[in-house]
Amino acid sequence: MPGPLPKYRDGQRRKAAGGGFAVDLPAAGQTGPPPAWPLATQAEGEAERWALLWTSPQAVAWEALGYGVRAVLARYVRLAVHCETGDAPAALLGELRQVEDRFGLSPLAMAKLRWAVVEEVPADVAEHPAARLRAVDGAGRPGRGVRAVDNPA
Repeated sequence: MPGPLPKYRDGQRRKAAGGGFAVDLPAAGQTGPPPAWPLATQAEGEAERWALLWTSPQAVAWEALGYGVRAVLARYVRLAVHCETGDAPAALLGELRQVEDRFGLSPLAMAKLRWAVVEEVPADVAEHPAARLRAVDGAGRPGRGVRAVDNPA
């Protein structure tokens, strides 16, 4: 991922470094039921993990990426459930971490992807999943920044 991680200050808008997009993800996460499981079989524990993933804020971005991402996420779920048994080799744990990085499943990964969880996404962006992948400034120019939100906690 190009360039250093962005520096944020409360109350300031930020511009995505390197000309990339900055993405607002709603704190409420994806609404509605999760997509159907895309693999042929589903093992114990996978249904619960799948449903949990699809309620996360990141699921908003995944949904906008389309159907192809679902099979990759299903394989991630399968790998994660297997690694939680405690007998997974170190190589599998490394693969799991890499997939987590690709899909923004850690704070560092979200920062590298230029994703930010916000309390409220503007209505014009919230209505269209693909539009969520571009932050738009007041003049309607794509990729021009994302709002910083104070943490109420």
